[in-house]
Amino acid sequence: MTTLKPEDHERLAMELVTFAKDELQRRKKAPILIRREDIDAQLKDARFPVHMVDPRIGSNQKTFRFWKHKFNSGADAQWKYLGHRHTVEGIIYVEKGEGYSVIDGIEYPWKPGDLICVPMFAWHRHVVTSTEQMVYVAATTGPLSMYLGLAVYEDERFPEHWIFADKGEESLKTLIPGKTDAPEGSTKVVLGPQAVAMSKADQLYLDALNYAPREEERRRAGRVQVRGDELVFEPTRIGRSRPLGFTCRPSVRCSPRFHLRKNQAPIGTAMKKRNT
Repeated sequence: MTTLKPEDHERLAMELVTFAKDELQRRKKAPILIRREDIDAQLKDARFPVHMVDPRIGSNQKTFRFWKHKFNSGADAQWKYLGHRHTVEGIIYVEKGEGYSVIDGIEYPWKPGDLICVPMFAWHRHVVTSTEQMVYVAATTGPLSMYLGLAVYEDERFPEHWIFADKGEESLKTLIPGKTDAPEGSTKVVLGPQAVAMSKADQLYLDALNYAPREEERRRAGRVQVRGDELVFEPTRIGRSRPLGFTCRPSVRCSPRFHLRKNQAPIGTAMKKRNT
């Protein structure tokens, strides 16, 4: 345990009192409008995604990040065989180009207007088949997971930073971090999924023990792709809209919700903070 001085304890206590006012000032200083010309200027020669929203660059939003990226296929492709995976939820909206994404070993063809919902911790990479570069915008819950200390990013280009993928075949393929080939692996329950609960409290405990293997099944059963040309806009109190994600309910994988408004400005033209 770190030994603190009396003034350190006082400072920690006062930070709780002053947090709200300090946070209000931080929000007032945070960027609200992001101009398309500023994004395009950075994207022109960028080797990595152009971050538009991220708490690390002073954004108001603390739970997710939003960025724009482009890349080619073939010899210039950033990923060749696995891609990358992460313990955060992610969605990708394709603006330009045509091709397909390999997600958890399955190919999903896409074109402009399509949306991809990446299952958590599934390997994914993108392959461009058109002469035009792929340009997309994406969002993940990375900042939230990083703040909680739960974020894991594994990339084929940086195997020296792998945490689980180098622990065996099962660890490489699973959607559950820590799952191994060993019978006593983290997703194996000694009592088995058919164990009879001794009480309601014991049933809750059994549900927790069996959560991981069932969650992997839910993730693989969830919808991954939304085709832009199949969207039907419906009237709402905020205009004609179409939710593109999924809401959470039993037996269905939970993914981020993403709304598209009819006749809205192209993503990346300008983003303006709204009070929700």
